[in-house]
Amino acid sequence: TFPAKVILEDNLLYDEAAKLGIEYEVDTLRTVEMKVGMSHPVYYEYIRQPCVEHSFYSDAKKVIRGQVTEDAVQDNVMCADPTLPVATSMCLEPGSEQSVDGAVYCNYVGERMTFESAIETCAANGLELGEPWLFRKWYKSGPCARGSSSFLDFRSWTNSTCQVKVKVSFEEGKVAIVHSPPPDHAGMTNVEPSVSDASLNFFKTPWTNGNIPSLNDCLSISSCYVHDDESCICDTEVAVNGVFTSSSEISSIADLKAALHIGAADPQSFDSGYYTNIGSCGIDGLNVYSTAGDCNSFDSDAVFSFEWKSKPLFLKNIKSDVYISGSDFSFRNPVQFISVVQPEARDMYHETDEVIDSLFYHPSHPPFLAMRLAQRFGLSNASPSLIERVAKAYEAGTYEANNLQFGSGK
Repeated sequence: TFPAKVILEDNLLYDEAAKLGIEYEVDTLRTVEMKVGMSHPVYYEYIRQPCVEHSFYSDAKKVIRGQVTEDAVQDNVMCADPTLPVATSMCLEPGSEQSVDGAVYCNYVGERMTFESAIETCAANGLELGEPWLFRKWYKSGPCARGSSSFLDFRSWTNSTCQVKVKVSFEEGKVAIVHSPPPDHAGMTNVEPSVSDASLNFFKTPWTNGNIPSLNDCLSISSCYVHDDESCICDTEVAVNGVFTSSSEISSIADLKAALHIGAADPQSFDSGYYTNIGSCGIDGLNVYSTAGDCNSFDSDAVFSFEWKSKPLFLKNIKSDVYISGSDFSFRNPVQFISVVQPEARDMYHETDEVIDSLFYHPSHPPFLAMRLAQRFGLSNASPSLIERVAKAYEAGTYEANNLQFGSGK
């Protein structure tokens, strides 16, 4: 028998011989085959580490899903971040978009790749990435679409650019994501409903200095237009910059938590030598990892590691801001575990876990629970000092009174 779940404790060693394997070339793994010393291979699904992506990004590319029939109409169209491995290739004969069907090529069935990898994959097969007039018959769809039960199982990159816009609610300043791809060869634009201009998937995000565009602002900004008299849809520009340039700008871990809102992978999970631990840089409880430089010179790849209430955190030294084109309005670029392009159930679990964590580690949680505990034990109107003592004991995991200590601090 074989275990249902296998956890790799260390990175696999890739020497020069291993680098000749195809798994070294791909952007993503989906299935792992084990067959050494076995009469029959065993297959495991590869589950990647939880990872967030930004809601807004630059240089978006159009991705398509489903069949493209004789009318050349594309359904379920949206934008995708070209740096993420979220779609397949869509390869065409050079200069012959109207005469042949599009075809999907890959290194293995089910592979997802970045935009650049899709270009390279098509080129390796004597083809070029493009936007098809036809994509309908499984026997013409290429070797990597035939293994799918439906053309709806995947999205494919095209060579068309795409715009990621923001929809702003006048009432509360909440935002929604709107994708604006170019028309297909039939002149139609059938955008995925979740990111169309009719989307009502609004969420909160911090606006710079609390400044939110009003109706009058929307009317005066050239990149914006009013939608249904209740919201404003605008073009966006994304700026990614480093935050701290040296340790002299940081006085405590609280400064890091207030300024950095983008997580990072554990630097020790990278290849040996990629990150260097340059120590605490004079800040208690901190470890700083850098790809180049020292405590007097941080780059945007620097990672700050520390424990917060017994939970290890890794924060990257960058910030991402979304600007409304042609204006001074901007807001923090939200992150999410769930991919808009290819949502997975496991990412929804990660998102839910993070929501629970944010509630558990929220500073209002200890006093809220302290008040409820006091009420449960018969004190309907507990004093503020008692609530404070209970909250501190709950947060610390220990309490000392009359030379007696309770709790282990965990």
